[in-house]
Amino acid sequence: MRRNLPSCLGLLIAVVWTAAGADTLLTNVNIVDIETGAVIEDQSVAIQDDLIGAVGTGLSTPAGAEIVNTAGRFLIPGLWDSHVHIFSTPNEPETALPLYLLHGITGIRDMGALWPLSEQMKLQDRLASGEVLGPRLILSGAWVDASPGSWPGMFLADTPEEARAAVKRISGEGWAAVKSYSMLDPSVYLALADEARTYDIPLVGHIPEQVTLGAAIVAGQNGMEHFGR
Repeated sequence: MRRNLPSCLGLLIAVVWTAAGADTLLTNVNIVDIETGAVIEDQSVAIQDDLIGAVGTGLSTPAGAEIVNTAGRFLIPGLWDSHVHIFSTPNEPETALPLYLLHGITGIRDMGALWPLSEQMKLQDRLASGEVLGPRLILSGAWVDASPGSWPGMFLADTPEEARAAVKRISGEGWAAVKSYSMLDPSVYLALADEARTYDIPLVGHIPEQVTLGAAIVAGQNGMEHFGR
């Protein structure tokens, strides 16, 4: 498999191959049309510069292309796992990232880590460049909770002012989202939601124990992962 293929294609086939040169031609592929549920049998897929250039029957073979007979395996859109924690131990990505690809997952959203953000971003860059084989990685684990916090490295906010300062810092550090956590006071949570709108950054995560579902909907929480704990 070309090392940066999954992140560029958004597609993954359940077979591993080695591609030499600039082009690859997959043959004898069964393509799953996820809009209709139909399976389009015996197709060829031409890949050029890590992008799908053509799909169909009777495609000509580009000079120097690597030809891969998939033996009737299936091609589907790459899957996403939108709630993962892959930074809980120093070596967890080494095991987790290849397993995602083997299960057709070409994108993941990490929702909270025990690694410093700088180290998370280094891995994110290595995945994007193809240096490391794995899915596209979105970093959404900037969790905000009341003191003393539930996990190391949390942003702590016990007042609305602290919540707004946390959002400003989260936005400046380059996180993809603000993650609310379980013990936030309602007034602090509402300030967090309001400031997230100001910085145009999604608010995701837990609905705090003292906040109702209706209040979270009105506040504009974009993604609701858990109630309370």
